[in-house]
Amino acid sequence: MTPTRTVHDAAAEGAAAALPVRTNVWLVAGPRPAAALTAGTIAAASSVHAALIAGTLLYLVPAALLWGSPVRRPTTMPTAAPALVKDSAHGS
Repeated sequence: MTPTRTVHDAAAEGAAAALPVRTNVWLVAGPRPAAALTAGTIAAASSVHAALIAGTLLYLVPAALLWGSPVRRPTTMPTAAPALVKDSAHGS
């Protein structure tokens, strides 16, 4: 198992093993043409400096969303499910 593979990748077989890789490639490579077109439009309309500033600000959006989300600082840890107790009255 290589460092870039997950436990899911190691346990999955066939087409399911490649699913995380395909999803990652789709999420990363999919928006590139639209981003290039948008950056080129901003650069042509105003300046390259403005396009770089706009790109930097867009990179900060996920950080701002995470900063405001409850995932950032959980206050309690999830608890495990209660253990099953054998009860002779119910035949288990």
